[in-house]
Amino acid sequence: MRKLLNALPHWWEIYAPYQPVSTIAEEVHPHRGQVIRYRRLMCGKTRRDVARDLHWSTAYLRKVEARPEGTSSITRCSDLIPYLQISPRLFGLSDDFFLQDTPDGARAALMEKLQPLLEGEGDWEKGKEEIGHLIAEYERTRIPNYLPLSADAKEMYDYAALFGLVTMTKALDPVEFMHWVTSREQARVEEELLEGLRWKRGSASRKPRKTRREYEERLPSHLVQREKLREAITWVETCQQDVSRVMNQTISFRRDQLMYAKCLLYEMLLYPVILKPEIYAELGPEQSLEYLTRWLTCAGFLGNVVLMAPPLLERMNLLLEQNHPEQALEDFHELQFCLGLMGDEFGLWDEASTYVFELEGSIRRARGGMKVRLRSYVERLRSIIEARISERELANAEPEYDGRGLETLIQ
Repeated sequence: MRKLLNALPHWWEIYAPYQPVSTIAEEVHPHRGQVIRYRRLMCGKTRRDVARDLHWSTAYLRKVEARPEGTSSITRCSDLIPYLQISPRLFGLSDDFFLQDTPDGARAALMEKLQPLLEGEGDWEKGKEEIGHLIAEYERTRIPNYLPLSADAKEMYDYAALFGLVTMTKALDPVEFMHWVTSREQARVEEELLEGLRWKRGSASRKPRKTRREYEERLPSHLVQREKLREAITWVETCQQDVSRVMNQTISFRRDQLMYAKCLLYEMLLYPVILKPEIYAELGPEQSLEYLTRWLTCAGFLGNVVLMAPPLLERMNLLLEQNHPEQALEDFHELQFCLGLMGDEFGLWDEASTYVFELEGSIRRARGGMKVRLRSYVERLRSIIEARISERELANAEPEYDGRGLETLIQ
């Protein structure tokens, strides 16, 4: 799990690729105005909606969305967090005080004890010690389901996530698979494959049981790969169950980290370009659709459009193949929304451009009005991406020196 998260440029990218902002103290945090704007758009709200519901002015909200620090008011942050479903950590605040209290009212009781110490006069050093003691006691006695994660549980989910990645990589054995798929005589390979399978079935009752190593040596490489694919799918499903079990003991940011791990595990299984046809064939149409929906659910839980776009595209393609144009159209509309935010909000036009090629394949699968919609959208998307990338290149290009500055200095 730690390796998964360390691979991210910034910890907050499980939620979205927010712009990093450096402070005077050399700390880095997400652009909090961008956080507010993005979450507002994800919730489908206009500035007028937010201003009306929170009793702000639209002018103030516009300024807040432009500021790297967002709003410095804790009260206003406290209003925004539940309203736009923002993780408190994105505002540099503790999760605990924005979560539902335990059934026994442990947090309310703690706050009642802390309030006089925080406001009282006298020996501050002594007061700090008492505050530390109360918080430590609160964390020690709190109901486990409301704690971030115990040391044992953390070790368990670290192992579960890492184990899933390692075993998936080993099981798929891409070197062996690439050797097979690059063969120029695939028809002959398929014929030998069937002959080998018939030989195995016919001789199983007459020959002694073979070890796994002997079985793999005699079996054609493609069947070995399919067997490994089945193992990989089983391993990933086991890992998902382990992570889900640990999630029952987690809350807030720790829970979101686990959801990110689940999302990546589904992505590993369902989105490798080379292995995709074999994996989907192994899963079958119904299980493939179920897995894609689970993947999208994990990404949607985090509200991250970068994570949501791949499962939306994959599920739309599968629905088109299964001749469900109405459901595919729903995913298409949501994909358009995600790609729009990726480009307009985060400037990820290069990433968005990869979907142009992918959508060409969707056009080939579509029929009738859906084909027309997809083709029209791809043409618009391509022109927008080309224009935005050209604008960016012009903005980053250094002006050519024409010598006028030197002439001015000489004169």
